Amino acid sequence: MRIALSENFNGPCPYLDDRVWITHAFRAPQLDSALYEQLIAEGWRRSGTVFYRNACPSCNLCIPLRIPVDAFTPTKSQRRVARRNADVRVAITQPQYREDLFQLYRAYQRYQHNRDDDETADTFGEFLCESPLTSKMMLYYAEERLIGIGWVDVLPESISSVYYAFHPDHAWRSLGTYSVIREVQYAAHRNRRYLHLGFYVPGSRKMAYKGRFRPNELRVRGAWVRNHPTTRRRQPAADCTVDD
Repeated sequence: MRIALSENFNGPCPYLDDRVWITHAFRAPQLDSALYEQLIAEGWRRSGTVFYRNACPSCNLCIPLRIPVDAFTPTKSQRRVARRNADVRVAITQPQYREDLFQLYRAYQRYQHNRDDDETADTFGEFLCESPLTSKMMLYYAEERLIGIGWVDVLPESISSVYYAFHPDHAWRSLGTYSVIREVQYAAHRNRRYLHLGFYVPGSRKMAYKGRFRPNELRVRGAWVRNHPTTRRRQPAADCTVDD
């Protein structure tokens, strides 16, 4: 496969102050899932049909992080979040455009990032509805109301988390944390060994939550290095059902 690699200046770093964000990227309407699994280990991620890797000058703090599914041990706080969302049902389907999904995504952008002026149906579709891989959409319902949406890629040995958005009315549920718990469970349901959470960025408050899921593994100097949890009795992740 021949690819055209581009270098892109994306403005200020979204994670750390006083830094710029530069990426190398290529576009692929289709990509072998096993190849992408290897690319993740080298710091690549995807946005729609665009694959990118950070190439910021004098900075290598975007570190790939994954959770080993069989070893995952939820903390006391994470178990509380699971109980808080005991009424939530998750349905899994193919990525698609729906107006209710787009409107929830726009509401999330306003709430979480104070923006939605540049969000259109087309950009939403390109970002989250188009995929060159086998992808799934996880729909979160409470009392049959859509309250959250997660997008994941299904790879040979892992699930890769792409994006998650929730309705602001349900911010009290800590759905970002809950979605990771459910994605770990989905990975176990599909007999996958790992859940990839993208980048962990030391010093970034936005990315700090990823380090709270333990044990986790960081890609350091070409090898996966495990971070173990502090000593505590192992507890199973919250029980759930998955509609697939």
